[in-house]
Amino acid sequence: MLKNNILEIRKKKGITQKQIANAVGTTPQFISKLELGISNPSLTKAFEIANFLECSIEDLYTLE
Repeated sequence: MLKNNILEIRKKKGITQKQIANAVGTTPQFISKLELGISNPSLTKAFEIANFLECSIEDLYTLE
């Protein structure tokens, strides 16, 4: 199972859900769903989020 680290990375960098959403062309609600593990992004969207957060996709998602 994949563990989602978006919330931890976002908080460490002092970035809001709205900032991520605006940068990658989605809504803050979608970012919230990602952080809660309710939804999963497309591979393209995951790379866009990783790029915005200046981390690798492996940093966003790790195997548990």
